Amino acid sequence: MKVKAPFIFLVIIIYILALPFSSQANNIWQAELFGGSAFNLMLPLNIEQAGEEDINIQRARFDTNPLDSTPYYSIRLARWQDEKSWEFELLHHTLYLSEKQLEQYDSIDRFTITHGYNLTTINRGWKIDEAIVRVGAGVLIAYPHFTIRGDRYPSDEGMLDTGFHLVGPTAQVSLGNQVDLTENFYLALEGKVTATHGEITFSDGDYRDLKAEVPNIAIHGLIGLGFNF
Repeated sequence: MKVKAPFIFLVIIIYILALPFSSQANNIWQAELFGGSAFNLMLPLNIEQAGEEDINIQRARFDTNPLDSTPYYSIRLARWQDEKSWEFELLHHTLYLSEKQLEQYDSIDRFTITHGYNLTTINRGWKIDEAIVRVGAGVLIAYPHFTIRGDRYPSDEGMLDTGFHLVGPTAQVSLGNQVDLTENFYLALEGKVTATHGEITFSDGDYRDLKAEVPNIAIHGLIGLGFNF
């Protein structure tokens, strides 16, 4: 299932974030699981393939398709003390080069990063009135699926031949809030902006060497369930 109007979802999230939700407790651990979607800004996509002319798309359009076979989600573990937190977060973002651009650039048969354009960050959070503000920085771990000019690039390369590639830095800023459901469970809502630069390379195989520069700036809307412990 493809979400064609992510802005509607983001507007709903922003509206809910403005509601006067209850305050969060202090000196606790929290675990959170989110679903949601993202709107990806159009940025340049550059693909270098050995022996071939470079492919340069000045305004690459990527869809998120959050409910496809590799869904969009985020998980976070946080330690709060005195209305400040340290957190680890994994945002499993997904990128599909649009069907229109696949038709336009017939040298690209498939270009997806769907087992994860994974943004792993260490965050610092602050509770300000009824809002929670976060900033974070970390690294991008990507699992690409590329077929370029008939060369299908393998999923058994990368770190420890797992298919995952450590490919660049990422950063985020977010605004969120919480509403208590029970003593320990709460509803979490969040809007965030992420900025990432990824450079994915393939070499030393039975195919032409490849380098793909895949930057991403995205606006995310998330809703999830949290647990205090």
